[in-house]
Amino acid sequence: MSAQPAPFPSTIAASADSVLRTIDELPPLSWAQKLAYLVYRFHGGGQQECPIRVSFEPKLYIREIEIPAGILFIGRVHTKGHECELVSGRLIHITEHYRHNRCAPDRIHTTPGYQMVFYTLTPIVGRTRH
Repeated sequence: MSAQPAPFPSTIAASADSVLRTIDELPPLSWAQKLAYLVYRFHGGGQQECPIRVSFEPKLYIREIEIPAGILFIGRVHTKGHECELVSGRLIHITEHYRHNRCAPDRIHTTPGYQMVFYTLTPIVGRTRH
C-alpha cells in the first residue's frame, strides 16, 4: 500500500518557533521541496479541520475559511491568480524570500503557480474570490 499525499490545504498545528526554525534549518532545497518537507514533517501530528464555506456573487466564486491560532497553513498551488483577503486576525505570511506579519483587513492578489503559506498568530478568517 503506497502512502497517500496529504490533502490540501494542509492545516497543521505547530508552534511558530518550530515552523520558522524548521524552514531556516532546511538544506538548500527548492521552495516546493521545502513545502513538501514541511507537510511531511508536521503531518504526523494530525491536521486541523477547517471547513470551507462557499458562496456566490455575480461572476464570483467565494471561499471562506476560519482557522484557529497556532496553525501552519499550506495551500494548493494556484492554477489561476485570484484575490486572497484576510478578513480578521493576524498571521505570518511565509514566502520563499520573506516573512511578513499581516493584520486584517489585508489582501493580496496571487498569480498562477503561487502557493499560499502562513502561520496563524490569532484565529483568522480568510476569503478568496475567484
